[in-house]
Amino acid sequence: GNLISGHAVDGVQFFGGADCSPTAGNIPSGNSVLGNFIGTARDGVTPLGNDFAGVSFFGAPGADGNFVGVLPDGATVRGNVIGANGTSGILIDGDAASTEGTDGTVVMGNFLGTDRSGTVDLGNFFGGVDIVRGDDNLVGGGSPGMANVIAFNAEGVYIEQDAGTGNRIQQNRFYDNIGLGIELIDATGELGATPNDPGDTDTGA
Repeated sequence: GNLISGHAVDGVQFFGGADCSPTAGNIPSGNSVLGNFIGTARDGVTPLGNDFAGVSFFGAPGADGNFVGVLPDGATVRGNVIGANGTSGILIDGDAASTEGTDGTVVMGNFLGTDRSGTVDLGNFFGGVDIVRGDDNLVGGGSPGMANVIAFNAEGVYIEQDAGTGNRIQQNRFYDNIGLGIELIDATGELGATPNDPGDTDTGA
């Protein structure tokens, strides 16, 4: 793993809004971020932070189909410690002008806002994972080792009211976050628990 801390921007950034190589139209996809300390010192417990997100995905048409903490096989987990960052632990966004989001991100086996023991407060300023724009993103998994530990952040997983559809959050460990473990923003934009409703007739996340 790498030590990625102390930067005045994001620790790791995937930007789909411009050519990323000499090949016209190339966008970052199919990449994995594995086994790093992002926002801490090399001991994994001392906060250093990055000024913005630990890992960010944005741009248009978006940096789709990338992996944080797991290989593209969806089974080989090598989680990151992502903490003490100035905004989000992981930011999944898109392009505001086109409303295009980032889709198909898989986040598994990471420690978001805490160290590998799960006891040290390395909270990110916003959410452990913030989904602002994007569809079909997955946070967590159904097998041992795929769960993320999400603790000591302002929110656990935050999903904006117009984020998109099909974002799945499953079998993670949430504790000691300031707000909710899972914050779904409703049509009014208010924070707080969103009640269930028959047929999901409401708008919002």
